[in-house]
Amino acid sequence: MMTRIVVVLIVGFVASNVHAGDTDSARVEYPLKTPRSRDPVLGGARDKVYFSVWIPPGVKTVRGAMCNPFSKGDAVSGHWQAMCKHWKFAYVQTDFDAVKKDEFGLLKTALVDLAKKTGHPEIAHMPLRFTGMSRGGGMSMQLAELM
Repeated sequence: MMTRIVVVLIVGFVASNVHAGDTDSARVEYPLKTPRSRDPVLGGARDKVYFSVWIPPGVKTVRGAMCNPFSKGDAVSGHWQAMCKHWKFAYVQTDFDAVKKDEFGLLKTALVDLAKKTGHPEIAHMPLRFTGMSRGGGMSMQLAELM
């Protein structure tokens, strides 16, 4: 009995964290003017920053986005997928850990480029809802003020 429960939990976790094949997603990277002051906690390069977007299947027009500024760029978790599907939102992620605040404007550039790559022009100017805890919360506040 216990073995079946563990297997169901593992299968459910894996299924909820896999990108569906019929979703729109894209990724861009930009060099930083000033390299990060230290290695990012989540890993990654000191001299560049990435941005990615995930759009749920069936979403014709994106109404807004959940934005995680402290992310490794892993597959979008099931709870965020469900929220994005329900609200017709995209999920935008980046890792601004140890990036100087004056480079946070790269998010605006990334949104324009991600809009072109996905064929969703609304991404360039959609409302953003930031999320984060601890470091991510501080970055979210600063990004909300910037945007």
